[in-house]
Amino acid sequence: MTKKFAVSDSIVFDASVNGMALSELDSGAIVDVNAQWVRGFGIDRERALGHTALELGLWVNREDRARCLAELKEQGRIEAFEARLVMHGQALPHLISAQVLDAGERRLVLWEFRDISALKQAEGVRDFLAAIVDSSDDAIVSRDMERKILSWNRAAERLFGYTAAEAIGQSFAILIPPEREDESAKLRVQVARGNAIIDMETVRLRKDGGRIEVSMTASPVRDAQGAVVGISLIFRDITERSRKAALLELLEALARATNEAATPEAGL
Repeated sequence: MTKKFAVSDSIVFDASVNGMALSELDSGAIVDVNAQWVRGFGIDRERALGHTALELGLWVNREDRARCLAELKEQGRIEAFEARLVMHGQALPHLISAQVLDAGERRLVLWEFRDISALKQAEGVRDFLAAIVDSSDDAIVSRDMERKILSWNRAAERLFGYTAAEAIGQSFAILIPPEREDESAKLRVQVARGNAIIDMETVRLRKDGGRIEVSMTASPVRDAQGAVVGISLIFRDITERSRKAALLELLEALARATNEAATPEAGL
């Protein structure tokens, strides 16, 4: 669908924080570029005018350009088309939107280019951190302040017996033994105040109803304004450690009794 070129298009063109360009639909020759386009691509306006983006070496992949133009000619517009463009000698990911405009005797294309390299980098960091969490030997769980479970890693699946699909969206109460509800409520109040709980030894429930001794660390999760909106929890199974500690305590008690008795048999 072709749109009439309006004064508002010119205002948006000059004021946009994204690089924008006007080109002829048929020839691809650039008619105008805004200041952000010049800064972003590092090409003077005078050098750009009359040339195509292909001649200026902006497209990393010619097939991407061909698909853009084909969609434009068929539909009159494209939105959020992802492609890599060259900025200051670097191939960077962009989201491209374009609209065919009717400018009297000729048809123009209004292009908008949004550099998303920082977004992609942030997504990469986020994915890397998510991979670390998912591969951790410790169960890592997050929940909101209404106790709804928001995330559940593979170690949590192994420790508690619930799959992520079963646990996410459920109340955190599925893990709390009835006699531990008061303890859990006090912990929630502490974290809501912004305090972290480090290596607290407690008991949690498994899916099969079994109880498991864990060492738990709870930390506040804050939003952009600093308000506590959730709790991040790390659980480590200490059942075997507790058994060993109990056994050691028993052996020490036997040793004391034997030492204090008249004979080893009496001590036992």
